[in-house]
Amino acid sequence: MYRSTKPHIYMAMPYLSLFIVLFTTYLVFDLLKELHFIIISHKVNKFMEILLPAILIVVEFSRARDKLWKVWKNMSLKVHLVVTLFFSLIILRLFPVAWQNIWNIENENKDR
Repeated sequence: MYRSTKPHIYMAMPYLSLFIVLFTTYLVFDLLKELHFIIISHKVNKFMEILLPAILIVVEFSRARDKLWKVWKNMSLKVHLVVTLFFSLIILRLFPVAWQNIWNIENENKDR
């Protein structure tokens, strides 16, 4: 039986960091959609709503997905740790805004 000489955290880090990056991307896009009147114009918001699914479709149905995953998986542990910490800080910064937004929507629904 083959046993890996790498620590278990090293083997799990690509998956964990990718999850953190994707969750942060979702959170940022969701908040930008909610706050687009304050932050960005309507045309830019519509462009972003078209651009993100287009990028996902192109990556999904091309060989880019496999190439990106190989590059992502072969990065060093230090890079994954830095990426995870950076995007975790973004999540910690944006989460209260998202939570307040959810709280306001729930309170509006209760008042009706």
